[in-house]
Amino acid sequence: MNNMKHKNDVDFNARLYGKQKFGFRKLSVGLAAVALGTTFLMTNGELVHADATDSTQASQTEEVKSNEAPQSTKKENSDTQKPEGVAQSDQHQVEANSEYHKSVGSGVTPPISSEKPKNDQDEHTDSDPKNQTVETQTISTNDLDNASSSAVYLEENKTPEHSPITITASRDNQTINKTQDMMAGQDTVDVHINIDSPQLDAHHQLIIKLPDAGNAKNFNVSKSSTKITSNNGQSYWNVDVDVDDNNSQISATWNSNNNETPQNFKLDLPVQGNSATVKSSIDNQSFNVEINDQTKTAFTANLTPYKEKVTEDEILKGFPMGEKTFDSVNGSWPEKNNMSPEDIKKYNLNKDSKILQWGIYFNYGNQLGNTNLKPLVDAVFRAYFDGDQTLIPSSIKVFEVPDGMAVDNNGYRDGVDNFYVDPKDQTQNQKYYNKITVSNNERPAFEQYLKDHVTTTNGKPNGFSVDQTKDSKDANGHVPFHIPGDPTHDYSTHAYFIQLDTVMKDDKRPGDGTRINYEASQGLDSSGKQISTGNNWLNGISGSSGSHLHENITVHYIDEDTDNGTEISNSINSKIDNTKLHTKYSGDSSSTTANLTQSTIDYLKRLGYEFDEAATLGGTPHISMTGFKPASQNFKHDDNGNVYSADQLRFDNDENPDNQNYFVYLYHAISEKAATQTATVTENVKYYYENGKYATSAAQPSNVPEADYNVPETRSVSYSRTGDVDAVTGKVISWSDWKADNNGSFTNENFAEKLNGKDGGKDIYSIDRTGIKADDSDVIKRTGDTGLFVNTAKLTDKASLTYNITVPYKLSENITVHYIDEDTDNGTEISNSINSKIDNTKLHTKYSGDSSSTTANLTQSTIDYLKRLGYEFDEAATLGGTPHISMTGFKPASQNFKHDDNGNVYSADQLRFDNDENPDNQNYFVYLYHSIKHDSEEKTITENIKYVDEATGQEIHYPYSSETLTFTRDTQTDEVTGTKQASNWSLAEFKPVENPRIPGYTIDPDKITQKLNGNNSALAKTDAKEIGRISFAGLSQEQLTALPKGSNIDFVVPYVKNVTPPAPTPEPSNPTEPTTPSQPTQASQPTSPAKPKTPKTPKTPKTPHHKTHTPKKRTTSTFDPRSQHENHKKTTNTVPSKRQNITVSTKSQNISTSKSQTMKNNVKNTNSHASTLPETGEKQNKVSTFGLGILALSALLGLAEYRKRRDH
Repeated sequence: MNNMKHKNDVDFNARLYGKQKFGFRKLSVGLAAVALGTTFLMTNGELVHADATDSTQASQTEEVKSNEAPQSTKKENSDTQKPEGVAQSDQHQVEANSEYHKSVGSGVTPPISSEKPKNDQDEHTDSDPKNQTVETQTISTNDLDNASSSAVYLEENKTPEHSPITITASRDNQTINKTQDMMAGQDTVDVHINIDSPQLDAHHQLIIKLPDAGNAKNFNVSKSSTKITSNNGQSYWNVDVDVDDNNSQISATWNSNNNETPQNFKLDLPVQGNSATVKSSIDNQSFNVEINDQTKTAFTANLTPYKEKVTEDEILKGFPMGEKTFDSVNGSWPEKNNMSPEDIKKYNLNKDSKILQWGIYFNYGNQLGNTNLKPLVDAVFRAYFDGDQTLIPSSIKVFEVPDGMAVDNNGYRDGVDNFYVDPKDQTQNQKYYNKITVSNNERPAFEQYLKDHVTTTNGKPNGFSVDQTKDSKDANGHVPFHIPGDPTHDYSTHAYFIQLDTVMKDDKRPGDGTRINYEASQGLDSSGKQISTGNNWLNGISGSSGSHLHENITVHYIDEDTDNGTEISNSINSKIDNTKLHTKYSGDSSSTTANLTQSTIDYLKRLGYEFDEAATLGGTPHISMTGFKPASQNFKHDDNGNVYSADQLRFDNDENPDNQNYFVYLYHAISEKAATQTATVTENVKYYYENGKYATSAAQPSNVPEADYNVPETRSVSYSRTGDVDAVTGKVISWSDWKADNNGSFTNENFAEKLNGKDGGKDIYSIDRTGIKADDSDVIKRTGDTGLFVNTAKLTDKASLTYNITVPYKLSENITVHYIDEDTDNGTEISNSINSKIDNTKLHTKYSGDSSSTTANLTQSTIDYLKRLGYEFDEAATLGGTPHISMTGFKPASQNFKHDDNGNVYSADQLRFDNDENPDNQNYFVYLYHSIKHDSEEKTITENIKYVDEATGQEIHYPYSSETLTFTRDTQTDEVTGTKQASNWSLAEFKPVENPRIPGYTIDPDKITQKLNGNNSALAKTDAKEIGRISFAGLSQEQLTALPKGSNIDFVVPYVKNVTPPAPTPEPSNPTEPTTPSQPTQASQPTSPAKPKTPKTPKTPKTPHHKTHTPKKRTTSTFDPRSQHENHKKTTNTVPSKRQNITVSTKSQNISTSKSQTMKNNVKNTNSHASTLPETGEKQNKVSTFGLGILALSALLGLAEYRKRRDH
């Protein structure tokens, strides 16, 4: 149980399992006594020599010396550090092997330990290297035989025999043999390391040192890891690239389940100039590789500082920003702060998640020169991540790059890791990243736009895709880049920096195919020409291992639209570039290679093909074929785990190199650019009045007199149709129906919607589409009451047809009812704008109809609706009488809703429109005012007091609760606005409450607490006597209003238990017989020390002159209110006097005196014996003996204090 309690206590485990350490403790007697004793011992003391050495001391000295390593050995051990990524068990094995070589010699390979190291709960390891010990193992001859049978392993600290090593370099897949010009951080050279029959050390490792790579060196490599599987798939290398400031190396650990020996080791290592150190041109820099004490130069380079040239057509350019941590590690930023709780839960993110951060430069190409910025238009871009990465959508951050921070005037990019120097303040020197990623530059709308366009694979987000070419075009026929969530901001003329996180699968490492692919296009000129760009960038290393047998994989891309299906190539489509069809792969058996199938599919889609995923996975094809059978000829998961969407393809291991054939199916897409045909129809249109004072008979529209209000019109309308075009062949597949601008119906043509009246009324007549008539012909057909349409079957490409049409117009009269709120300033018309509760659709204010016609009157319905919202109807004012509240803005005598010439009144069932060609002169007014609700409110409060033991917190007396006080006030509430007016609260107060006296206790007045509804309060004055009067007059009306209805003011009165006088000091017992010193070797028997005298019984302290209060015997029972006498006023409280405290102090003095006296007697008795050591004859100095006594006394006191603290 105790071990479980302290299992995570580092200090406890250090003392329990660690080496013994000694030091001065801060005991009550302090270090002063020790120093004093030491002074007596050393002052004028003669050196005393014993004739023999204590055996225990000798053995301890020998043990300490054996654990002290020579300084040179310590240095070697500190320089030999385990590589990053080696398990703790490996470190233990290093120590065991080192010790093993010491014991059995260097000619034998030590075995690999299968014992797991103890964790922190089992063993404590001192962080100081001087305190570390070396474990040793006992092994048998059989163990030695087994240890060396699986592979060639090197002995510890012994240089291996040289293996055949080849170091080459290439650039852009071309072998290089001369000095390279490299821009730091931009240009990459691939170093190829090939080792035949690699020899491993005792840890199954091959160490490749990179002396010219590091954070402080002029070359750099990516800190990454990868797994290289042998050709048979039974063994593999774990490869880790560790990057330090000055010392970088590659640790390749061989893992084999069947004791295989690696035949070869091949590794491709990307190398770049270090942009952090190369700040000026540096020529003839060598990049060396050191393997098994052999150093070879891979290449030499002339390095120049990093400057990234930006092309004008660039939309996207991305790069990995490195692996991040979910939680904060050593002060790092916790990446979980950039993620939503929903994403953390959905994708099961935690401290063990492998998180990669990516940066993307967006629209930097339009920023060249920083002047006359060209807007980004017709934007199409896509980014996706493979290598089993999952994009975390909530981590997407977008920052607008301030003008002048994207590229310089020469077109070189100002990268986020470059240092920015403020031209106005040369002392300001920080990275562009810190200048760009500030809150003022963040664009949440852009972030949301990318989140809304996230793409998924197998249900997991892995990128985003945007196509704005189908959005609304401007006057120049282009679509400026825009964010719908922020339409007022110009996003097309700025550069942006996008930052986001992805999470890898548990078995992945950075560099295991983790990459981002992107493609983009934009229109930069007035013709909308599309300029495309595509690229990908990698992070990490790659390699292979095993035999040199090559297997082949062939991927066939099938065109379903051709006769019975045909394999796609340049021979059937001249647009095809065969070099971009990734159909052939070759590699060692059981090895893997990057799968470029998706890249090929994307290339063919840009040429007009559509990917048929169903057929590719063995399902039904989009177009049936007789030449291919997707059920058996497909690219779905096979025994090797290969599928079209995999990041890697695995070669089989059957020595049949050409039997891996896979099939991908595609069909022809429909081109976004359709074919078109046009035709023209001409209209001869005549308008006439259908009703009103000047109505014309519609039976003979040709007899309508032509006047300024009836003007004939002639116009032409164009019709068109579109055809679907095969995106691959360019041929029209089918035509759509003919359509005009109004979809072929003349009732929707652009006829005049309004006509002026003959008396001059502007736009008072409206078109009556149901009355439109036309000459009957084969071209113009009637469509019932909705109008006419063109018989498009008669239309041909570039045809021209003519017809006549008459269009009637109706006069529409209007009635407006105004609902007036008398309670507003001078009266205001009721609507949602003055009262948010109003639903304007329920205010029946507008009526329209033909002249002299009638319509249902909904005024009473509106009045009832407003009454439900708290209004009162003022009928008197509505009928032209005196209003309930006078107004200056309206005059009910003339603005009302009483009977008029048309018989209209607010209470009528029907309303009649007039016939005067003045459609808006019928206005009526209805008046309302606010209803008032009268009510009252009350609040209550109770005073509660608890009496507790201050030490235990338990109640020691009946609690006190007062009667409830009640506050009241009257209120008036406006039923429309909800505004409340209230009178002042009635006030009351609590009377003082005297604190009870409790035997054996004293009130601690400074610790009395009071809380009003759980919050600290100071309403009452408190002291040891009473809880004072509580008056609420000091609270404002607002504070009283804020009190809950059932409030409480709670007091806690603490009582301190009185100190009990100490009992008389007991007579000390006789000390035990001192232990006789052990007999030293070959020494004469020393004289036995005299037995110490029994100390005298200490005197009993004198009784104080005044009468001392004797407290009652303490009890441990819990307080029971039923056993207490309820008497606040008569209960007494006894407080110990200072005399009693003196008595306690006297006891302590007596005890100390007794101990001191005993020690003096012991010293005195010791001095009475001979003071010479055996066989020396030298006199012992008395002062030294006195010093030893003081030291002994201090030790006894310290031991007592230690036991006291331990027991406590």
